[in-house]
Order: sequence, then structure tokens, then C-alpha cells
Amino acid sequence: MIRVTNITVDGRIDMTDVKYIPFDTPKLDEKRVKEGDVLMVQCGNTTGKIALVPKELEGFTYGSFSFAIRPKKNILLPEYLELVLRSEIGQMQIWRTINIATVRPNTSKPEVENLLIPIPSLTEQKKIIEEVNKNRAKIEKMSEEIKNLNDSIDKIVPSTLKIDVNNS
Repeated sequence: MIRVTNITVDGRIDMTDVKYIPFDTPKLDEKRVKEGDVLMVQCGNTTGKIALVPKELEGFTYGSFSFAIRPKKNILLPEYLELVLRSEIGQMQIWRTINIATVRPNTSKPEVENLLIPIPSLTEQKKIIEEVNKNRAKIEKMSEEIKNLNDSIDKIVPSTLKIDVNNS
């Protein structure tokens, strides 16, 4: 089962901590995800977190504090919808739908279905997705370079200062 805690702030689904549910759980098939579904946390302190379901998680189920959005792919690409909902404007709209009258902040699928989503042509949506993916790749490369630099500093400083890090 994909729980809200499996949805990361950067839009991934981290299944390193997997929980299983019985196959005879009522209405289980209604909660099965397909590749391209957009999962959204609907309730709790992470309301509004968004993730795109990858192919390898197809058939998993999602938990009770979230819901799946399945866009019509001939009009709205799932990857584009995920980007819009995770954007500052998307998140601002989601937060405007949140009800805080209960113990937990929450929103509803009907509220989210009424958000204003700009829908350019599919060609334009693909261009936007490609551009974002290029930028993400650059960020990942830079992050790796920073990590390598930090690792090298961690090696250079102790040896330069003649510090034995194993005995300190």
C-alpha cells in the first residue's frame, strides 16, 4: 500500500518502508493505482503533497488519507498535471480548499477537481515536461558534484591538519 508517508516532498513515491494489507480488504480494487495516476494527500499535516505513480507501482493501493486523480490523457498529460499541482500556484489553490474545522487539515476530491489548471496543447505540455526534466537532471548532477566536493573536503581537512578521525 502507498501511504501518505511514502509520498515525498519532491513528488516521488519512496517504497523503502512497505506496508501490506490483506487481499480481502473491502473495496480494494477501487483503490488500485495505474501508471500515470496523480496521488494527492488529502488529510493531515502534509495535505497537498503530490506524486505521480510510476509503472512499477501499478496495482498497488493507496491509503485512506489520499486520493488518485486520473486525467484524460488525450487532454491532460499526467506528468504535466503533477507539475502544475506541485507548483506554487497549484499548491496555493489546494491550500485554499483546505478545511481546518476538524482536528486534521483536509480537502476533498471534488474541491481539487475544481482547481483552475491551465491546459495548453499536448505538444506544449510535452515541451514543458521536457524542460522541467532537463532542469531536474541539472540539479541532480550539481547535487552529486556538491556531495563529491564535500566528501573530498572531509578527506583533505583532517589529513592537512594531521587529525586522526578514527581515534577522536
